[in-house]
Amino acid sequence: MNGWAWVLMDDDDDDTPSLPPGSPGTWHGSEQWFSTQLILSLSIGVSAFFIFCFLRTRWEMVYMPRTRLKDFSPAPAHWPDIQKASGASRFFGWIIPTLRTSEFVVLQTVGLDAAVLLSFLRMSFILFSLFAVLAGAILVPIYKLGGGSTESPAPDIPDNSTDFLPSWTPDWTYGNGTWKHGNMTLPPFFDFIADPTTSATLQLVFAYTFTALTLHFLHRNFHRFVTSRQAFGLQLIHSVSARTVLVTDVPSHLRGDRALAEYFEGCGWEVESVSICREVDAVKRALDKRTNALLELEDAWVAWVGNPATATGYDPDVYRNKPRASSPTTETLISGLDRNGDGPAATAEDPESLRARYSTIHSDKPRPTKRIRIGKSVDAIGFWEDKFLEADEEVRVLRKTGRFEPTHVAFVTFEDVKSTQEASQVAHYREHTQVVTTIAPEPRDVIWNRVSMSRREHRIRDTVITGLMGVLLVSWIPPVVAVSSLLSFKEIERVMPWLANLIKQSPRLEAVFQTTVPTLALIMFNSLLPFLLESVPSTR
Repeated sequence: MNGWAWVLMDDDDDDTPSLPPGSPGTWHGSEQWFSTQLILSLSIGVSAFFIFCFLRTRWEMVYMPRTRLKDFSPAPAHWPDIQKASGASRFFGWIIPTLRTSEFVVLQTVGLDAAVLLSFLRMSFILFSLFAVLAGAILVPIYKLGGGSTESPAPDIPDNSTDFLPSWTPDWTYGNGTWKHGNMTLPPFFDFIADPTTSATLQLVFAYTFTALTLHFLHRNFHRFVTSRQAFGLQLIHSVSARTVLVTDVPSHLRGDRALAEYFEGCGWEVESVSICREVDAVKRALDKRTNALLELEDAWVAWVGNPATATGYDPDVYRNKPRASSPTTETLISGLDRNGDGPAATAEDPESLRARYSTIHSDKPRPTKRIRIGKSVDAIGFWEDKFLEADEEVRVLRKTGRFEPTHVAFVTFEDVKSTQEASQVAHYREHTQVVTTIAPEPRDVIWNRVSMSRREHRIRDTVITGLMGVLLVSWIPPVVAVSSLLSFKEIERVMPWLANLIKQSPRLEAVFQTTVPTLALIMFNSLLPFLLESVPSTR
């Protein structure tokens, strides 16, 4: 083979490094790899498509949950499908409406995160479709004409040989730089294509072409993301979260609502409200204790009367559409116990009065019991009622009389977004490490029991978590390499010859093991890593 096409070929010399797994030089007898991959891809893709089209018309709660919401207003393009209009094919009825739906409607309907993900998936679909068209229209025909094929690498043929021509041209002869068949001469263009150097050159050219196309699509998708982000931000420009900043490392003399508000107003910004975070760990512990007692009490009741209740004398309607403490016979078991203690607790009854309310309930099951440490067993319902009342009283006392010290963290809401952006982007305090302002996250994204954490503790946690992630990622390399090596065909031949012989009996099975199974196993193994990293953000 002339030219530098030899670079792309691998030899059997042990001193020469082998090609990466899956490259053409490592395919041993897998002549069916292209057709096998095509069959697998089409079968999986087409099957998934038709299954989705079928299930979406059967499980609307799963695939179209928004249509069940009250006052839901879908995009106009989807009305025929949602209303099940006559003449609308519901099996394929989602395709055209989805293509007609604009990005702005998608952004308004599903939010920014989902819109960005859908945009990236669409970009990937278009990009790889373009790759497939270019490869199918140019590379595959040239490989076929040049002596190789889509099923196996081109054979190693010396110069001036006719063996690298396709099998359907056995009578072609090479001489004086041209190919001849009888009185017919191969045109120069085909002579150029048949040159093995052309194949190697095309591989290099298309490698750069595909890279340039990928960078172009990513660049264009990034600008579309910026536009979507700006459009989404304009919708929330007047919301409270968009006008709120998170202030950390507040000095002690500013740890007050009025003092902090006067400080920001002195900077020229109009403040709407200030909320200083306080040390409420005692209240949280009491609430956790009350919640645990309530859940245990619920489990005890379910164990006694069943769920749904089958005990006689139990009226489930007493919990439905009844005002609190409406009458002595319809008052619920824990009526009046879930108040926050702001008002008088004169209507709260003692445990004995409450237990008299359900004395008319009779069940075939024995009342559940609970053993206290190594002591005697007691009635579980009564035990957890006492625990609930005790914890509830503790919460009430803390809310009434507790004094909670302010922390170094505060949320400040301004009158307009302009003031919010200015306050979050400038250093306005004389010490740049104090009164640090950033745009506040959404309330649902705040881990409230970590808000008052000191900066020193934050740094310690960051250092520990970063170290643990580094150890985890480094320790993840050996098992990944082991899985990749064990699934290579050479390793299978060495460790399990009987399995290698079994695989060789079917060319398609051999192609699956050499091109699909290693990649699939590697993807499945790496998919376990996010589960290990899931707890890192909350721990930090």
